[in-house]
Amino acid sequence: MDKTKKAEIKESVNKALSQVLEHLKISQPSKKTTKAITKASKVLKKELKDILKKNDRKAAKLVKAPKVKKEKGLTKVMKHAV
Repeated sequence: MDKTKKAEIKESVNKALSQVLEHLKISQPSKKTTKAITKASKVLKKELKDILKKNDRKAAKLVKAPKVKKEKGLTKVMKHAV
């Protein structure tokens, strides 16, 4: 996953979060309400980070796997040549 796609995803999630928070805004929110809202937003942001990391790992595995196979093949060829 490239950086531009990551940035777009983060931006859209942050925008959605801000819309939800605006919707939930109360003229005089209690401490419990504000704590719950901030905790929920932190949890959502953490989940987003985890998802992005998993996608990065999957992409890295997909990119690395063919290279390793090619290198192994080349080393086998080199051993036989010598």
